[in-house]
Amino acid sequence: MIAINSGSCSGSDTTYLTITVNNDSVVADFIQEPLGNCDSLLINFTNTSLGGQTYIWDFGDGNSSTTFSPSNIYIFPGVYDVSLIVYDPSKCEPYDTVLQQVSFFINEPDAEFDPDAQTFITHADIDFTNLSIDGDFYYWDFGDGETSDLENPVHNFSEPGEYEVCLRTTTFAGCVDSICKIYIIQNVPALDVPNAFSPNGDGDNDMLFVRGYGIANLDFQVFDRWGHLLFQTTDLNVGWDGIYKGKSQEMEVYVYYLSATFENGVAVEKKGNITLVR
Repeated sequence: MIAINSGSCSGSDTTYLTITVNNDSVVADFIQEPLGNCDSLLINFTNTSLGGQTYIWDFGDGNSSTTFSPSNIYIFPGVYDVSLIVYDPSKCEPYDTVLQQVSFFINEPDAEFDPDAQTFITHADIDFTNLSIDGDFYYWDFGDGETSDLENPVHNFSEPGEYEVCLRTTTFAGCVDSICKIYIIQNVPALDVPNAFSPNGDGDNDMLFVRGYGIANLDFQVFDRWGHLLFQTTDLNVGWDGIYKGKSQEMEVYVYYLSATFENGVAVEKKGNITLVR
């Protein structure tokens, strides 16, 4: 501003004042970072607004905040309207509001399974079919010390008895459900003798054993073609190595006699030939 007075000594005077014209406006915005579990949903809200000096949050569940980037925990499932009001009195348009929705649903799994077997016997493969709903991870405990994390495992029980098979189903959010079922595994008696063995020291089929399950006692004898007794055992875990009185026997056919009694009381006898191969 310039002031002029022709009758004064100076004649005029000038003064200056700087005025800032601000045409900006605030822009409200934010990003959600959900961290959920089965009981609640924690969301970290990252404020990405442009401008602003004060911030008013309404999380839609009765909670609010004036923090720049707050967090909120949702306890009850539902859909919530989250609003952010940004205010800056230095802007031409000092207010802006943004609205987003938060969805929180509890997705609990339902654990279930069914074994593909009519009877449960030892040493028989059992296919366990997983019928769980909404599961992402699985953990099986077969009750005999063996476990699996496969969705549909195959398992066999080596010993008879009562076993509790359990399946635990877990979701990505950490929700867990489990179910246990009890099965009676029966021992089916079986008895057999191989028709050949090769005691050549290569570690493959070097010993002649009686094979079977559910055997209470046995008597296994091996004879040469002249009827000489070369080997005898009453122990299922003791086999013949093809040696008699310190001498390796020749490659030929030998005769065996086997008598046994199963755990169910049934007695059996077997006779046959065994070929020794070197």
